[in-house]
Parts: sequence; C-alpha cells; structure tokens
Amino acid sequence: LVRQVVGLMGPRLIGAGAVQLNFVVTTNLASALAAGSLTALKQAWQIFTMPQVVLAQALGIAVLPTFSDQAARGDLDGMRRSLNEALRLLLVLALPATAGLLMLGHLIVRLLFESGRFDAASTTLVSTALIAYTIGLISHSVLELVVRGFYALKDTWTPVWVGALAMVLNVILSLAFAWIFTGLGHVGLALANTVATTVEVATLAWLLRGRMNGLALRSLASVTLRCALAAVVMAGALYAWLLVSGVLSSWLILAGALVLGVAVYWATIWVLAVPEARQIPEVVVRRLRR
Repeated sequence: LVRQVVGLMGPRLIGAGAVQLNFVVTTNLASALAAGSLTALKQAWQIFTMPQVVLAQALGIAVLPTFSDQAARGDLDGMRRSLNEALRLLLVLALPATAGLLMLGHLIVRLLFESGRFDAASTTLVSTALIAYTIGLISHSVLELVVRGFYALKDTWTPVWVGALAMVLNVILSLAFAWIFTGLGHVGLALANTVATTVEVATLAWLLRGRMNGLALRSLASVTLRCALAAVVMAGALYAWLLVSGVLSSWLILAGALVLGVAVYWATIWVLAVPEARQIPEVVVRRLRR
C-alpha cells in the first residue's frame, strides 16, 4: 500500500512543481513589462479563480470518490456516465459564470480595488487581463474533472507529462503574445495561459476518451450548445441592464445584474429543456427541507 501511495504521489509532486515553475516564469515576464502589469495579472487571477474554485474544484473533489469506486470495480460504463453527468453540470454552471465575468468584470474590479492610487487606468489594466483569463474558464474548469478521471484510474503520470508540455507551450506563447500585444503585454500573458490550458484539457480529454471507450460527447455537445445560447441571451440582458442602470450606485448595479443574470439564464435553459434546469432546484429544495 505504501509503495502504491508513493508511486501515485510522485507524479503529483512533479506536476505541482511544474505549476509553480510556470508561475515563476510568468511573474518574471510580467515584471519586465509596463509598470503595474504584474499586479494587474495577480489581481485578475484572484478574481478569475473565484468561480473556478467554487464550481470546478468543489465538484471535482465531490465526484472523485465515485470515480475511484467505479474504477476500482472495473465499472467503466458507470464511471463514464458519472463523468458525463459531472461535465454536464459543470458546463451548465460555468458557461453563465463566463458570460457574467465578461460582462461585469470591469465593474467588479472597480468595486473591489478602485480607490486611492488604484485609479481608472489601473481598473482597465486588471479588467483587460481578467477578460483574457475568463475566456479560459471553461477549459480550467473541465480540466479539474478530466484530471480526476485519470486519478481514479490510478494514472497520475499522464496529466503530468501533458501538463509539462502545456507549460512549455505557455512559455512560448507568453513570449510571443507579450511581444504581439504591444502596450498590453500582460493581456498576452493571460491569453497564453488560456490557450495552453485549452490545449492541455483537449489533449487529456482525447486520451481519457480512448481509455474509457468514449465520453458520450454527443450529449455534452447538445447541453453545451443550449447553455451557450442561454449564456448569450443572459449577456444581452446584462448589457441592456448596464445601459439603463447608470444612475444607480455601482453596488446596486452589480446586485441587480446578478439577480437578472441568474433569472434570465435559468429561464432560458428551462425553455430549452436542459434537464439540469429542473434537477438542480429540486435538489436544493430537498436539502432545504432536511
């Protein structure tokens, strides 16, 4: 047992070290850019990781025991169904979070940070980096589940070597994008992270699909398209709200936007017959009754 645990821990430690090395490289590159670039990246990352932690990491931690039990019993069909259901739920929640951050990111940054020496220009620095990170929220979120699929199969090496290749790609793209995005090099660094993570999760999903004889991608595509449409409708509603609510305080604008966004998105996926639109409220009601 000890040998097995150590054998599985080794790749995880290497992977964690690679992630930290990646942050060191990004930090050094950002330090060489215009003043405020490094701080802007750090603050944008802090905001970006809030929905990722709440949605993706929490869900990944919750489903790992189920994946592990099914994999241990050799029930790949059951594990495939569980992974598919988890991915569907994640997409239902992460797509509106992405739309919300894209539409409200500038307002959120202003409310959280703008005061004293942190002026409107600083808000723009952070919010532009936040947009580049937010584009990759789906990729970062799906990565949390796909990686745990490999862990359940007792394969910790595959995520490590794929992650190492993604780290190399991130460094190359960071150098290229920091040069291409003249004057907005920090946005290039954030975008490099998004592209590298997207390539990483696509590669891991393709490899896991081979290991599990499919991932029921057709049903995932159907849910993704309907939820993406609902997220677009939500974004339109938020844009209209931001246009007509300018006389209100920023906190009231944000509160109204959150209520409106949730209501419009949920109503839309309900009309589009996304099963999770009915299942999630039922689960919440049962929990409250208990």
